[in-house]
Amino acid sequence: MLQKKARLDRKAFDHHFKVGKRLHSTLFQAIVSESRESHGSAVVGKKVAKRAVDRNKLRRRMYGVLYPYLKSETKPQTVILIAKKGVLEIPRKQYAQELRQLLERIFAL
Repeated sequence: MLQKKARLDRKAFDHHFKVGKRLHSTLFQAIVSESRESHGSAVVGKKVAKRAVDRNKLRRRMYGVLYPYLKSETKPQTVILIAKKGVLEIPRKQYAQELRQLLERIFAL
């Protein structure tokens, strides 16, 4: 899980959401922009998972996969991960594998 200081506040989120570069996979969208410090955010909308329990579980899993990448990265970036519909229907391993592939593309830039 990302520490509170490594997450984005609302103002920074809105800024990076507007100016960031977007990358897509079948289950996720990532918005990436350069910053002075590494930050991350995970978004799961109500259209993806109606129950708050499911949204929070998906968000925690996304943070769990994102955290090692942000810790090991030498070039600070802000990464916003957005889940798309269909994430709840796939197995956890496939979900994590797809997210890792997207993060590899991001951090290879």
